[in-house]
Amino acid sequence: MYQGLLFLLAVGTVALITHLIIRNKLNIEKEYIYVSANKIDKYGSIAIIVVCLIGYIWYSIIQFKAYNYSSAYLTEFILLESLILGIFRTYMQWKYNKEAKRYVLFIAGDIYGVIALLGILFVFPLT
Repeated sequence: MYQGLLFLLAVGTVALITHLIIRNKLNIEKEYIYVSANKIDKYGSIAIIVVCLIGYIWYSIIQFKAYNYSSAYLTEFILLESLILGIFRTYMQWKYNKEAKRYVLFIAGDIYGVIALLGILFVFPLT
């Protein structure tokens, strides 16, 4: 149980350090909230969040009715949703806002998201 959490903490720490290094090397401005590249990016992100939220609620209800509730599966679901949203936002930043170079940070975040998801699914399951 604790090995999986320590794994996520380690991946998060390495991702943060990588983020800081990339941001300093490419002189990317600090942003505290995500800024959409255009309306497609904005409404596409909202659509992904809404669809995943509905799926999350639906999955929670099914698990509750089956009396086989495990929060680990919900954790994996949230990681997968974050990864899908990250890939979408990376593509949008790369396609419509190349000069800002923020898509490089998103690519790095997506790579660490895949590492975290695979680690939780196969190496350190939380169940």
